[in-house]
Amino acid sequence: ALEQSTLDLQQGRVVAMPKKLLRDEGFNVKARTAVAAVRGTKFVLENEPGRDVSVGVVEGKVEMKPFVPALDEKGGVADASALQTMRDKVDGSGVIVSENQTATVNTESVAALNRIVEKALVDMKEAKNGAVPPLLLNSVDKGVSGVGIIKEEKVSPRSAEEVRALDEAAQSDM
Repeated sequence: ALEQSTLDLQQGRVVAMPKKLLRDEGFNVKARTAVAAVRGTKFVLENEPGRDVSVGVVEGKVEMKPFVPALDEKGGVADASALQTMRDKVDGSGVIVSENQTATVNTESVAALNRIVEKALVDMKEAKNGAVPPLLLNSVDKGVSGVGIIKEEKVSPRSAEEVRALDEAAQSDM
């Protein structure tokens, strides 16, 4: 039984320690400009107004990639393959964040990419044949390559302490 769980963090911090996932299961935390996909992990994701979204991994691995709201388009685009191509390009830009690493997604670069995708979608809807002009896909490529995801070889002491405290609380509940 495939189980996919997503937590939509509108603002704030979340310390996540999901259960051990089976091969077909998934757990994601979505923030305004990033998605963290869990790989058997203990991590802290921060999503504060006016700041870049960051994830600190205390144990395990997390895949961090940009979240582009315009790609949640549900209909109205004649060329579904072009939409999927754009989604694949964004998904392929993610990085794996390992234990004792932090990754930060640049909010401004993701907002710029979202504007590019929105324009591409409008142009696709207005095109007579519904196809995406190659120049639009090129601009999406440039937007994806312009998204800054910065990895550092450290986790904040605060994040590590929050995870330790939750670990201890979980152990005392058993």
